[in-house]
Amino acid sequence: MGWSVVVVGAAAFVAFGNTMFSHFTWDDRGAILMNLDVRTDVTPLRDLFAHDFWGMNLSSPQSHKSYRPLTVATFRLNYAVHGLHPHGYHITNVLLHVVVSILVVSTGRVLCSPSSSSTPVLAGLLFAVHPIHCDSVASVVGRADILCTAISLLALLAYNQRLRHVQHSRRLVWTMVAIGCTCLATMAKETGFTMFAVLLAMEWSSDTRYSKAQSGALMVAGVMFLAWRVQMNGSSTTLYTWSIYENEFAHLPSFVSKAMSYAHVHTLYLWKLLWPQYLCYDYGWNTIHAVTSIYDVRNLASSVAYMAVVGAVGTSASHRRTSPLFVLLVLGICPFVPASHVMFPVGTILAERLLYLPSVGFCLVVGYATERVLLAATPASKPKLVALLGLVLAVATSRTIRRNLDWHDEHTLFQSALSVAPTSVKVLTNLGQDILPKDARTAVLYLERAVALMPSYSLGHLNLAAGYAALKKPLQAMHHLVQSIELVQEPKAYTSLGQHFVEFWESHVGAGQSTLHTAAHLVQTALDVGATYPSASYGQAKVAFALGNMGATLQSLAITRTANAYVASRGYDLNEVVDPCFVDTLAGLAWEHMNTTTALAFYDRAMMNASTFWDCASLVNNAAACFHRANRSMDALKLLDKATKRHPLQVVLWTNAGYMAESVGHQAQALTYFEAALRLEPDLAHLRTKLELAFKQQQP
Repeated sequence: MGWSVVVVGAAAFVAFGNTMFSHFTWDDRGAILMNLDVRTDVTPLRDLFAHDFWGMNLSSPQSHKSYRPLTVATFRLNYAVHGLHPHGYHITNVLLHVVVSILVVSTGRVLCSPSSSSTPVLAGLLFAVHPIHCDSVASVVGRADILCTAISLLALLAYNQRLRHVQHSRRLVWTMVAIGCTCLATMAKETGFTMFAVLLAMEWSSDTRYSKAQSGALMVAGVMFLAWRVQMNGSSTTLYTWSIYENEFAHLPSFVSKAMSYAHVHTLYLWKLLWPQYLCYDYGWNTIHAVTSIYDVRNLASSVAYMAVVGAVGTSASHRRTSPLFVLLVLGICPFVPASHVMFPVGTILAERLLYLPSVGFCLVVGYATERVLLAATPASKPKLVALLGLVLAVATSRTIRRNLDWHDEHTLFQSALSVAPTSVKVLTNLGQDILPKDARTAVLYLERAVALMPSYSLGHLNLAAGYAALKKPLQAMHHLVQSIELVQEPKAYTSLGQHFVEFWESHVGAGQSTLHTAAHLVQTALDVGATYPSASYGQAKVAFALGNMGATLQSLAITRTANAYVASRGYDLNEVVDPCFVDTLAGLAWEHMNTTTALAFYDRAMMNASTFWDCASLVNNAAACFHRANRSMDALKLLDKATKRHPLQVVLWTNAGYMAESVGHQAQALTYFEAALRLEPDLAHLRTKLELAFKQQQP
């Protein structure tokens, strides 16, 4: 067994080793970055046992009821060692996957031996490199599935020890160990509870020691644990209602349509195990189309899949004491039941990581069938079959390594999904939001498509408004902000709309005070509903400045700096930070309106922080103007001269440096600055006239 463990473990590491240097992506935000239960320096350990997987109180009606304290505890260990650096989390996932792959080999040996010798290794290799596991291993949040599977297989191995021993005391000990591992697996992820059914199947299939009393004990233990688990939900006994964006099939009016649609999803799950070519990080609204007609050709595929599975289970059940196939099928089917939407709707129509534990049974079935084929093969065809098997494993490994690259960061993840789910509103919205800072025009195309597909998607309108704002199309941006507010009272929509009203007032001389009061009301509404992000307080500062309330402006800017520092310290969604240049520029203007001496002191202090001061052209320009008005023109000229070297493409700096040089009598230097400004913007008529006049004066 030693060599097989090394080979399978190495295969798992080779296939998934390139995920160790990936970033946090997608659901990692909610489960780790935004989950205070992960922070050992913020939340006590006991809170893990009262909160759901995402850090919300389990008894809250808004909780998803996903109770996984054991998995969150491993995240806490990572945080204690690595903080929020992602590499340690990914390394842990890879190592856990290696362990599970080895456990698959052990599981195959106890379920299939002595009748099968190659099945465990074949199954272990297929499991180790299967591309369907990228979602579980490459995403940190997928650790729940990996950890649950590891402990579930330990439960299976422990129960096998129970079946092997004759002595009652030892059998009792191993039964308790198996039940304990099953309960622990459930606390890693809910899927672990299905191991009670797998243990029952093992008991039922036992060749000599089937015990009705033992089966009854397993069922009683399962019911007791389930009752405790339900009690943990508190007084809120209703299931979380998933929106149409997460699970549109749950909202279908017809039971028949629901049944056909979910049957199609089950077929897709099976197909992805067989042919994992088209993989996607999310299968939300409009990714998989509902089956609404009995004449839909997809029903034929569903029927074939169901007949194949049911036929295999029925046939194997009658030979369960002489063949391991029945237990292998149960190991593949029962852990899939919680994800099947049969007992209750799930928060996603399809998710590849939900196949991690079921794929153990699938890989063992494939390994078992492959060995039967190899045993029946002729001596001439056997080498060809082995070569074909090696090719399949090599192709699977290559596909896995390539798919892992898609999970490297959110940009590569969102981009990869576009070819698989081009009409998914979530895919289009996430990709548009991701590329917005770098390519606003392309981002708007994606976001327009998302809004066209789902006009009632508030987040789509909010992101599209940001895209139009980046393209300098304020009216279109304001239109979609209003649409977002009408759908959901999103604080960011109020804040952005308020800032657009301020900008409208600044650019339209005829706009009255009512425009500013509207802006103030919008921003205050965002703050009233709990907005704490930096742009909310910055928007309030802009409104206060426009209204002439400089004290309130500075107060709001101080809150903005604090909010900026918080966002920077938490280490994610750094795009929420308001550019310190904007904050300091507005603060300087506010001090100028209040007191020139204080404003000069502010600019002098700002100059001491060289990295931020000189990076902000507007702040340097305003400081120079203030120095000039305070009869410090030479200081102003030095500032502008240095700023032109730091920002050589800023026409306003060259122009103002020229005027400042003129004011202190440095005519030749002024002409140099003006010439530089004209090279950047030849249409500046007043500078051209000034240079022509100077040229004429120099003529004899």
